[in-house]
Amino acid sequence: MSSLRSLFTVAAISTCFAGCQTGTGPSDGVRMQLPGTVFYRPRSGPAIVAFTITNLSSQRVYLSRCGTRIMTAVDQYKGGQWSQYSGDGCFAIYDMSPLALDPGASITGSRAVAEAGRFRLRAGATRDPQQDYTWDVGLAVFEVR
Repeated sequence: MSSLRSLFTVAAISTCFAGCQTGTGPSDGVRMQLPGTVFYRPRSGPAIVAFTITNLSSQRVYLSRCGTRIMTAVDQYKGGQWSQYSGDGCFAIYDMSPLALDPGASITGSRAVAEAGRFRLRAGATRDPQQDYTWDVGLAVFEVR
């Protein structure tokens, strides 16, 4: 009985290690920068949050895109926790193939945020264009007033 229990324990730990590793996640070498930490909404319309993503690694990475636009997600901080405020979508008529970002290269983009509050911006990226994106590039925190 104890051998069987040990076998299940080893299997569970192995499964966790296999599933918990990011493998193709590029977030350790890809950085998102914002030009500031506070953005203001005009009298009508949303605040426009500009960003730059730079590949600081020695390998090519691939970003999620919609045509010429980098796709991003916005999270809002409320009640002591982060929750998704806004995802990103793309009409099927636009190119959604992974956008290659070579080592040392940068790309700029922007995202609109309509409400006041504390937010963070994330982008999707992967090292293997055949794999799913990890949406942890950036986590750039900012405030909209």
